[in-house]
Amino acid sequence: MHLSRSALFLPLLSCLGACDEELPAGPLGLSFGTNDPGAVSLESFRLLEEGGEAPVSFGLQGRWMVVLAARLDGVDGTSESAAITVELRSGDDTLSLYDSPRVPLWPTSGGHLAMNLFVVLGDPEEWQGRPVEVTLHAEVGAQAATADLRLVMPTP
Repeated sequence: MHLSRSALFLPLLSCLGACDEELPAGPLGLSFGTNDPGAVSLESFRLLEEGGEAPVSFGLQGRWMVVLAARLDGVDGTSESAAITVELRSGDDTLSLYDSPRVPLWPTSGGHLAMNLFVVLGDPEEWQGRPVEVTLHAEVGAQAATADLRLVMPTP
């Protein structure tokens, strides 16, 4: 039996489209953190602990805000941004909602960082000293992850 050269290459041609695709990244891991306002380095990223104090700052625009950051693990190397939503709740009250469809991601040796998530608050009487539940949801392409953390709001 004689096979032509084109017949030998048919299996290779059928793979061309699929073989060029990047392999999907692993599951998206999500860790809560904070950073010094304006900083975008791994050195300024600090993990937040369950039950710890919320990192509240008084911003230059004259508003109180919680300064959050997130470390995303398992992001493919080509992703430059993430859609991020953060909700702060105390009991049935929503204290603040942050929603951005395009937060820059900073690739580091410790994962991709989303920094400077400024969650603006109302008057201190509404939140000071209260326990809060923080929910952070991140989407990077087809990957998504949600994490919850309980913090205590400080008394400024």
